[in-house]
Formats: sequence, structure tokens, C-alpha cells
Amino acid sequence: MPEWITKISISDWAMLLAVLLAPVLAVQVQRWIEDYRQKSERKAWIFKTLMATRAEGVTRDHVKALNLIELEYYNDKKGRRIVEKWKEYLDHLGDFPASGNEEDAKRWSARRDDLFTDLLYEMAVRLGYQFDKVVLRKGVYAPQAFSDQEIEERAIRKGVAQLLYGHSSLPVVLVNEQFLQQVKLQAPEAQAETKPALTSKDAPN
Repeated sequence: MPEWITKISISDWAMLLAVLLAPVLAVQVQRWIEDYRQKSERKAWIFKTLMATRAEGVTRDHVKALNLIELEYYNDKKGRRIVEKWKEYLDHLGDFPASGNEEDAKRWSARRDDLFTDLLYEMAVRLGYQFDKVVLRKGVYAPQAFSDQEIEERAIRKGVAQLLYGHSSLPVVLVNEQFLQQVKLQAPEAQAETKPALTSKDAPN
């Protein structure tokens, strides 16, 4: 071993090692910071999307945000309760009463709202938002027009689908040729009655 190596002190070796590793450590730390920031942004997106669409539980963004919960909170020790609440909510969503009884449906809906509120509350706590459950449940603006439009669009899609699959038919009214001829004959008379008579001012010169 060269003699000059033995003359280098431990502190000098530490300084040399720090100089060599500093760029590598800086890049790694920056990567950790960026990963953490991106994860935080994705979790915030899920929460904000669920908050914004909590009166519209069947929209694509709402469903997408729900399905990302378990992925984005995977290995998040502080987010375990969020995953637990999501699993409870998911289990309830798949347990809609098959009886068709209106009272059973109301109880199911009330329980769904409770579980969804619990889920939002746990996410709010994890992300540092100070919302109580009353605000999460009732602090939402949902115009009746939106609900009516959704019901109408759903009815239209269902009707078109039933028609395309042959489960329903369009009503058709058959008329005979004599009736059609009568309509054609009456049409000029109706137009003459509705057309205003020309006055001397309106008459062409």
C-alpha cells in the first residue's frame, strides 16, 4: 500500500467519500421527493373527485376515483383505515336488496350514505382537511335539474337498448289509401283558409 494512503486521516476519507457520493445522494433524494409529491397529488385527486361528484355516484370520474383508492393507499400505514372503509363500502354496493321492497331499498341507501361519508372522513383526516361528517354528507349542491336529466337520459338509453335488442317495438299506425287521399284533398282547402286575403295595398301593381 502506498505510504501516502496511510497518512490520510479518517476525517479526510469521510470528506472524500462525501464529495464523491453527494451528487448521487442529491439525485436520489430529489427522486424520493418527487415520488412523494406525485403520490400526494394522486391521493388529493381521488379525494377532490369524490367530493365533487358525491351527489353523482354513477359518473365515470367517481367510479374511477373509487377504484384507485386501494392502489394509491397501498403500503400507506396511515391510510389503512381508508382501505378498510373502502372495502366496507364496496361490499355494501354489491349487496343491493333483491327483494324489490321500497323500505329495504331506503335502508340500503341510508347505509350506503353512512359508509361513503365514513370513507370521505378518513381520507380528509389523512390529507389534512378538517371536515366533519355533517359537512361531508350534507354540504353538497345538487340541482334537481341534474337529477331529472340523469333519469331522463337513463330512460332514453334503456329504451333504445330494448329496441335494438328486440325487447320492445315502436308503435305503428296503419292508415288506408282512402284516408290518405282525403287528407291530400283537404290540405289545399286548409291552406286557403289560413292564408290572409290580399288587400288593395298588398295587391301587386
